[in-house]
Amino acid sequence: GRFDVTASRWGEALLVVYDDLADRARARSAERRFEAVLEATSDWVSIADPAQNLVYVNGGGRRMVGIGLDEDIRGRRIGEFSPAWARDYVRSVVLPVVRREGVWRGDLARRHRDGHEIPVSQVIVAGTDAGGAVEFYATIARDMTGERAAEAALRASEERFRVAFEQAPVGMALLDLEGRYVQVNDAYCRTVRRRREELVGVKPSAITHPDDIADSQRAVQRLVSGEITDYSFEKRYLAPDGETIWAELSATVFRDDDGAPQFLIGMVQSIGERRLAQTLQRSMMTTQPPQVAGIELATRYLPGSREHEVGGDWYDVIPLPGGRVGVVIGDVVGRGIEAAVTMSHLRTALRAYAIEGLEPAAVVRKLHHLADHLDEGIGTTVVYLDLDPATRELRYVSAGHLPLVHLPADGVPSFLTGGRSTPLGTLAPGADVPQARIELGPGDGVLLYTDGLVERRDIGIITRLEQLRTTVRCAQGSLDALLEHVTATLTGDTMRLDDVALLALRMR
Repeated sequence: GRFDVTASRWGEALLVVYDDLADRARARSAERRFEAVLEATSDWVSIADPAQNLVYVNGGGRRMVGIGLDEDIRGRRIGEFSPAWARDYVRSVVLPVVRREGVWRGDLARRHRDGHEIPVSQVIVAGTDAGGAVEFYATIARDMTGERAAEAALRASEERFRVAFEQAPVGMALLDLEGRYVQVNDAYCRTVRRRREELVGVKPSAITHPDDIADSQRAVQRLVSGEITDYSFEKRYLAPDGETIWAELSATVFRDDDGAPQFLIGMVQSIGERRLAQTLQRSMMTTQPPQVAGIELATRYLPGSREHEVGGDWYDVIPLPGGRVGVVIGDVVGRGIEAAVTMSHLRTALRAYAIEGLEPAAVVRKLHHLADHLDEGIGTTVVYLDLDPATRELRYVSAGHLPLVHLPADGVPSFLTGGRSTPLGTLAPGADVPQARIELGPGDGVLLYTDGLVERRDIGIITRLEQLRTTVRCAQGSLDALLEHVTATLTGDTMRLDDVALLALRMR
């Protein structure tokens, strides 16, 4: 019959040999795979004997410290590839731990052949025999240069944010999602007149005017829910003594990469002076011009955007002796409370000069002298005209202001360019203030305006003036309708950076 090798004594021996060969083949295959993994990694992988002499360093480790791939490293101590401080630390701290516990993990450094240090995250393992004696040390070290650079960049970024936050000229606050203050800067404390320790841990509602609490809380809820990305509005805080503090509040929410809200960022800026200037200016601007027999009058004032300080634009209508009427429009240089105060001074002075019955040239000459003498209002532009409703005679002077627009009842609008002198306070000694006159026909009118109506950064002034002339030519109806059409056409598609004041008159 057939010889059964597995059933014989020789067969048993042969199977043992076959099994041994198979184990060796499997072991060699596994060894080759493991070696391939070691050579593929960019990490440092090494084996050292108990005396710290290198036995093996993989390709990634060699490249890390500048050892040639074919360079013989046998007999070289592993400490040669570490800076002195790291060698000392390994000898005094790390090796005792490895011998005692079998493993150590931590941050160290390798030293490149050219001398520069390489930060590494390192693991050292001790291989021991049955009696616990160390047979070898296996070391794996990962180059952390990129991570350390990223950490340094993050620390630098955090420091820049901290400095910017603390030294910002506007008030800044960080709040948690419950709306409690976490951090506030000095400017914030100055704005709301509170100490830092009074704010951290409490909600803004504790220092908010009662009438503004609901709106503020609603805005925060919409922000956190994602309904809006930011908000900005004026609100009132309460000082410790109960005084109202007006401020401009802007807020947004910081979200993580998944879009989840993390904290709120708020900025406040005191606008008490701005509101005072607005109040002062608007108190000078009559919302309804006076009724003058024989003349139709209309006015319009549009403040600039909320982000910009109030300007010094103004207009006025002044009853004069003999039934005449004076009409003024002006624009003070500068912004804020100083411009508003200067505007009120010039308006009051002009009224006083006008009611003396002086001609426009004499009134403007006195304004030149006042601005030059008091060093206030220098550079202000102003148009002053007086009109006799009975004769329809109009006398006018322009001190550096944009030209008036003549609105004939029948015909093409044109600019009145006569009677021009320099802005207030810049008239040369002995120079005349020219005065011009025109006789208006029935139904004729005149438009006065400030530069906020026509000045734009992207369009030249000549082009804008022509756009104004075309716009008024197309307007029909009442003077109120005219002003509405003019402002909608010339300012409706842009954010106004400057105030706009207009005054129109028409003979009935």
